[in-house]
Amino acid sequence: MYIRMVSIEFPSQQKAEAFVAMMETSWLEKLENETLTVEQTVMKTGEGKIVGLGATTLRKIF
Repeated sequence: MYIRMVSIEFPSQQKAEAFVAMMETSWLEKLENETLTVEQTVMKTGEGKIVGLGATTLRKIF
């Protein structure tokens, strides 16, 4: 299993929450259905920051 991680910092907590809401409503479904990833996870870490994790079994997409 291979894991890709991304950390994003926003100017405010409100903008981070808006991004997470957008991810939950549209992007996560698209990522799960149209990519080779096994699982997508978005975590709010506070202070306008989020961390995204994507897991796959294929090394070649890294």
